[in-house]
Amino acid sequence: MDAMTMILRGADPDAIPIPEAAGLPETIITDYRQLKLAVVDIEVTDATVFEATEYTKRLNVFRKALDTEKKRVLEPLKAAVFAAESPFKRLAGELEKLDNMLRGKLLAYNQAKRAAEQARLEAEQEAQRKALAEATNQAILDGNLEEARKIAEAEKYTSEQVVIAPRVSVHAPQATASTVTRWKYEITNPAAVPREFCEPSAFLINKAVQNGVRMIPGVRIWPEESISIR
Repeated sequence: MDAMTMILRGADPDAIPIPEAAGLPETIITDYRQLKLAVVDIEVTDATVFEATEYTKRLNVFRKALDTEKKRVLEPLKAAVFAAESPFKRLAGELEKLDNMLRGKLLAYNQAKRAAEQARLEAEQEAQRKALAEATNQAILDGNLEEARKIAEAEKYTSEQVVIAPRVSVHAPQATASTVTRWKYEITNPAAVPREFCEPSAFLINKAVQNGVRMIPGVRIWPEESISIR
């Protein structure tokens, strides 16, 4: 017999201290005090097992009633909080729109600057290629075949090079705007995805265990008992 049972057994229910219920309505305190006394005081035997089972039902009913009362008390407070938060959320939403708008403009600016630089580099490369091609032809006309061969190799190398403009960044005194690339994906054919990209499915594992599977590689399965009250 634990200390709490010794204190409550035979005690006057109204005299039982229940600081955990402080601040709640008197009807809830009274019901809780009586239920606590009964649960702590009862010893489950053949003669009381049905009574103990009923108490589990009463505990569930009381818990639901407590939750209902809590919602009733909090409802006006939630409404007040919602009303107070609404202007802030509304303005925060507008700030988000402005931020997205500005980011879109900065992205368009950076993309335009990079496209212009890309075009300049490609034009510069084409001009260099043409100059080398002319030099090759002139070397051939001059009868300098070895020089023509070397220039032709340089022209070929230049033509094969892929020029890529560097990313554009804007460095302001208190902020920097840079274009970043994030790779995203969408599964269009799950059956074609390689197995190494799959992950354990909790839903499928639980379904197998509930259907009687007791051995799954990489999974620990064990029984856990509890009481179900309806």
